[in-house]
Amino acid sequence: MQPLPTPEQVHLATQWVIALEDHLRRSQMDTADRTNDRTNNPASPKQAPRIPCLLVVADTPILGEQLAAESSAWGIQIQFALNCRDAKRAIARDRLDVTVIDLHPSTHDTSETSPGLSLLADLSQPGSMPPMPILITCCNPSDRATAFRLGARMALPRFLSASQLLAFAWNTLHQEDRWHRNPTDRTAARPQLFPTQNRRPLILMLGSDRAGLTSLGDRLQGWGVQVQITTTPLAFWQALNLSLPDLVMVADTTNLAADGSAAGLDSFTLCRTLRQKGHASGIDLPILWIARNHDAIAVQQAFDAGATECICQPLVFEELVVRMFACLERIHLRWELAATNPLTHLPTPYTSSRDLSWFIRLSDRHRQPLCLALVAIDRLRHIGERFGKQFSGSFSEQIDDPWECAAILRHMANLLQQAFRSEDVIGHWCNETFAIGLYGSTKADGMQRVARFLEVFSSSGANEVFDTPVGDSLQLTCSAGIAQYPEDGNHLQALHQAAAAALNRARMLGCDRVLPAE
Repeated sequence: MQPLPTPEQVHLATQWVIALEDHLRRSQMDTADRTNDRTNNPASPKQAPRIPCLLVVADTPILGEQLAAESSAWGIQIQFALNCRDAKRAIARDRLDVTVIDLHPSTHDTSETSPGLSLLADLSQPGSMPPMPILITCCNPSDRATAFRLGARMALPRFLSASQLLAFAWNTLHQEDRWHRNPTDRTAARPQLFPTQNRRPLILMLGSDRAGLTSLGDRLQGWGVQVQITTTPLAFWQALNLSLPDLVMVADTTNLAADGSAAGLDSFTLCRTLRQKGHASGIDLPILWIARNHDAIAVQQAFDAGATECICQPLVFEELVVRMFACLERIHLRWELAATNPLTHLPTPYTSSRDLSWFIRLSDRHRQPLCLALVAIDRLRHIGERFGKQFSGSFSEQIDDPWECAAILRHMANLLQQAFRSEDVIGHWCNETFAIGLYGSTKADGMQRVARFLEVFSSSGANEVFDTPVGDSLQLTCSAGIAQYPEDGNHLQALHQAAAAALNRARMLGCDRVLPAE
C-alpha cells in the first residue's frame, strides 16, 4: 500500500494542475482569437507574438533535453546553462523572462558557497540585469533563506519533472505579465490587498500544529475571511506569491518544518526574511504573531522580527478577532491615505511612482518605449490671488497653500482622465503639477498626445465652468515637459528631473506649450 501524500505534496500538485488548466484555457482562447482575426481581417498581416524565454541553470543535461522536448507545448522557449559562466553569457546576450536556478552544489564543485547563490548574488546587484522573476530549486533551508534575501521569487522542490517545472514557470510568467498582456485591466494586474464588498480578506497562517491551525481557521472563516494554512517555509513562500494574502498569522514555533527538511529554521527567522523581502504590493503585510506564552522577551523578539500585533496563548478567540480586523483596517486606511489625493482623487506621488516603476520594469523586459510627462497649470497662484477662495469649495480647509484653487485642480484631473488611456499612469504630484506615464509611446508620440490635451484644457470654457464674476475673464492654460526612458534618464528620479527641467523651460518661454527633455 502506497503512503498518503503529504500536505505539501498535495499543495504542489494543486498548483501544478491550476497552472496546466490555465495554460490550456488560454491556448483555446488564443486559438479562437486567431480564428476570429483571420475571419474578420483575412488580408491584414499580423505580427507573430513573442515567445517568452526561460533560462534554467542546472548541471543535469538530461533535464535540459526534457525541457526542450516539452517546452513547445507550453509556448515557452528554453535556454539551458550548465554553469554560472554560461548563465551570465545567456543573460547578457538574450532577452529572458524568467530564470530558474538550481542551488544544489555540483559534485565537481569544492567551494563552500553554492555557485547558484553566487550567481544570485551577482544578479541582485543594481543594474546587473533587467528585472525578472527568479525561481530556485533548493533543499538546504539556510540557502533558501539566503536566496529569498537576495530577491528570489519562489522556492521549488528539487527533482521536479520537466512538465512541473514548466508549469511553475508558466504560472510565474502569467502573474508577472498579466498587466502587460491586458493593460486595461488594472485591477486584475495589481494585487488587491484589502477587503472589498466583492472579496473576502485572505489570512495566510503559518505554524507546525496543523490540527490546531485548522480548528482556528474554521472558526475564523465564520467571520467572513478566507484562511490558508501552511506548516513549512516552502509551502508558506509559495502561498505568499500565489495567493497574495491580506494578513499573515504566524505561530511562534522553534522548528517550522514538520517533515524535518528545514530543521532549525524558526518563525523569527522567517518573519525577518519576509520583512526584508517585502511583498509584491510594495506595502508590507501585517503580521499577527501568536506567542507561546506571556514571556516578555519572546514578545519583544516578535516585534523586533517585524510583527505588527502580538497575542499570547492561551488564545482568547474574541481578542484574536479584534486584533485581526484592527490590522486589516489599519493597513486599509494606510493604503487609502498613501494611494489617493483627497482633493483630485488621483494617485499620490507614492502610488504613481510605484506604477511608473512597474512601467520601467515592463519597458526593460519588453523593449518598449516609455515617456513621463509633467503637466502644470499656468499662473495658478495668480488666479488664486485674484479670485480668492471662490474656487476652493469645501476643500478650502484641507489645502496647505491658500492660493490653491480646488475646483480648477478637480477640473484638470477630470480632463486628464478623459483625455488619456485607462492604462496610462496619471498622478497628482504637487500643487498644480500632474504626472502622466505613457507606456508604449515614444517622445514624439507623447508630445503629440500632451499637445492635444493642452488644446482641450485651454478651450474647456473656464468662464462657463467656474461662473466667474461679470466683467472678469478666466483663461486657463497649462505647460508640460516630457522625457523618455532610458534616453533622458535611466531611473525614475532622473526621468522626473529631465521632465521637470523641460517643464521649467516651457514656462520661461511663455507657457501654454510642451517641450521635450534635452
